[in-house]
Amino acid sequence: MIAGSPIDSATFVIGLLVGGAIAALFRWARETPENKKDTKEERQPARPSDQVNFTTLSETLDLLQEAVMLVDPDDLAVVYANKRCDRFFRTSNEITGRPLLDVCRSHQLLELTQKAITSGSSVKEKLGAAEDDSRFWTVYITLGTSPKPEDPSAPKPLVRIVIRDDTEQIRTEQIRREFIANASHELRTPITIISGYIDNLLDGAINRPELATKFLKVARKHSHRTNRLIEDMLTISKLESGQIGQITSERFSLARCAEHVIDQLQPIIDAQSATVTIETDPESEFIVGDRFYWDQIIFNLTENALKNNPTQPIDVKISTRIEDEHHVVEVTDNGVGIPLSSQPFIFKRFYRVQKDHSQTIKGTGLGLSIVKRAVEAHGGSIEVDSVPHQHTTFRVLLPHTHTEESAPPIS
Repeated sequence: MIAGSPIDSATFVIGLLVGGAIAALFRWARETPENKKDTKEERQPARPSDQVNFTTLSETLDLLQEAVMLVDPDDLAVVYANKRCDRFFRTSNEITGRPLLDVCRSHQLLELTQKAITSGSSVKEKLGAAEDDSRFWTVYITLGTSPKPEDPSAPKPLVRIVIRDDTEQIRTEQIRREFIANASHELRTPITIISGYIDNLLDGAINRPELATKFLKVARKHSHRTNRLIEDMLTISKLESGQIGQITSERFSLARCAEHVIDQLQPIIDAQSATVTIETDPESEFIVGDRFYWDQIIFNLTENALKNNPTQPIDVKISTRIEDEHHVVEVTDNGVGIPLSSQPFIFKRFYRVQKDHSQTIKGTGLGLSIVKRAVEAHGGSIEVDSVPHQHTTFRVLLPHTHTEESAPPIS
């Protein structure tokens, strides 16, 4: 069975069937006049409809997501390639007429093709691409049927090769497995703590009001953390699943949004003796977008600054401005900063910069991941500028058109 979605499987099979039809037309075109005579009567010359059929079949193959090639079994030269082959093999040169190895740069594919020719049987294999390529392929190779198997002088049937790029599917599966493993690990800790304190209560602590209250407060704290983690996982899942159509479009004040975030984080701000200020101007204060996700963006960036600097009072500034046709939103702090070696990974799910005290930073590990995906869902980008022990600035860049009151809904 061919792996992948039903549509992938269908186009994979169509590639083989239509490729076989084109192979038949190629076989007819390359036969010598002597070979075009059968035992009873000479075949008729190729009709105009044959060319029409070839064009129709070729156009059909050009619509497929798979790369489809026909290869001469004698010299392993490519005699036909659909348009997908140009993109698949990353070449702007003509493929037809070139040796197979020169086109695909994969000794594995060449060996599989030779194996199919030698054995006379179909071959299906999953393999990596060329040595300098990180893609993964599924290759299906079949041989056409000779119209005159009893005639050794008859042209050999062409080799049909259909290749599907499985790289995205494999990477998505790897990401899914990593997400499940990390999420399970993150959920296990608070659930284990809650379970432990409940066991202590059942073992007698419930009869000691002061101790029972302490245990219940700890259990409640970790239940809130579990709920936050689940909510964050649902949010990032929605953003990554492509449900962008659910993003709403409304004009609102970023200053009001930031004020709401500060109200939510006030207990942490007070506990750390931190200061959080807002700096906007009339031109850049308003934006068009989804208020829910912008609350998430500013909340996570501000909370990230506070929670990564738990032992020192810091200054956090939330600012907006218009710059070079972009609406710029920045969250800056003067805390511990982010090492240069960690900066490429900070938007990865569950990644923590300061692993030495990560247990003291009570976050979900998904905040910056949510920020990046929410910004991209609005057509923007995010970058970080940080110097350890000096400052960290997260900078969100949006096309200025998104801030106009007449801007079209985001979809």
